[in-house]
Amino acid sequence: MKNITEFTIQVVKTIKKYTEKVISKDDVQKIYELIMSKRITDEDITRDHVLNIKQSKQEKEHKIENNICPWCGGELKTRKGKYGTFKGCSNYPKCKFTAK
Repeated sequence: MKNITEFTIQVVKTIKKYTEKVISKDDVQKIYELIMSKRITDEDITRDHVLNIKQSKQEKEHKIENNICPWCGGELKTRKGKYGTFKGCSNYPKCKFTAK
């Protein structure tokens, strides 16, 4: 899964491809207000969310260091590919996790 920055960049690129206007400025404003109304503004919730993400990232890195696939729990094997060596899940092609 792409990280949120890569995802956001891709969404913006996709939106910019379209040049024909299909919704009014009023509709755009309503959509914007709806999105903004759903944002999390509570600092405690935001802090807990950030901590949860950091913990998940650390757990994933720990599993990779111990040659455990973070997606399926399979064994990670060192493989050689077109661009050098990488770790790939032993459950390929069911699981396509890779790491450098």
